[in-house]
Amino acid sequence: MRRQPRGASLILVLLLLSMLFVLGLGLATRAYLGVATGASEADYAQAQQLALAGLEDFRVKSSLDWEFPTRIADGTSPISYGEQLADKSGRVIGRFQVQVIQDKAATPHFVYQIKSTGFSNKAKCTLVAYMETEPGMRWLGIKQQELDWF
Repeated sequence: MRRQPRGASLILVLLLLSMLFVLGLGLATRAYLGVATGASEADYAQAQQLALAGLEDFRVKSSLDWEFPTRIADGTSPISYGEQLADKSGRVIGRFQVQVIQDKAATPHFVYQIKSTGFSNKAKCTLVAYMETEPGMRWLGIKQQELDWF
């Protein structure tokens, strides 16, 4: 009479359950990382839009006030200002910091260098723009300088 192996089916079921557990854990980790990556990309996009808002804020202020930005005697010291932005309910969504470098604002260049940094949750984006000081105050170019996650 041949003896049946005892416990073989129990070991097989345990192996199958452990494989399913590892597969489920991998899928859960992948889903979590996908959500975290999406949130990070949304934070960066918001920081980039805040930096653009800072550039637009400078353009509007300089077009409405011919003395803005106030020129510093030596012409090499940058001027900085910033603002917090909130949604309609009053919740702060981020801020921007604008730095105006005026070392080329006089003859022969007539160009401002404007660095605008947007801060949103865990992301920061800095844009550097060049604008003619005279005539017409038009943009000459905008480039991305830094991308930072903190």
